[in-house]
Amino acid sequence: MILVTGGAGYIGSHVVRDLINMNFKVTVMDNLSTGHRSALPPDVDFIEADLLNESLTREILLKIRPQAVIHFAAKSIVSDSVANPLTTFNTNVVGTINLLKAMQLSGTKSLVFFHPPPLSMASRRKHRSRRAMR
Repeated sequence: MILVTGGAGYIGSHVVRDLINMNFKVTVMDNLSTGHRSALPPDVDFIEADLLNESLTREILLKIRPQAVIHFAAKSIVSDSVANPLTTFNTNVVGTINLLKAMQLSGTKSLVFFHPPPLSMASRRKHRSRRAMR
């Protein structure tokens, strides 16, 4: 069984459909902060939970014991991360650390990690453009 975190988001929901079409058993874990349950096939196993809840994340992984995790759960909207950098950091870094700890406890050894381009890339492009204008 494959656990897809953030699987109710745009990219995650497409990956979930592809995995199901390839006959994988899939469970989706999403807090629905930006994802939508309706984006998923109605018969997919779905757990509404937030990776920031470390004990619940641990409990879920110990119960379902996935063979692999595909991790899409993240704050990726640039304007939100500029307005609330600590919230973004907390979700993206602490949430991932909680997931990794739970994976270790449950014996899950395979992880596919998807992360949106970091803000620093946009920042670097901006700086390169300024230097080129000098």
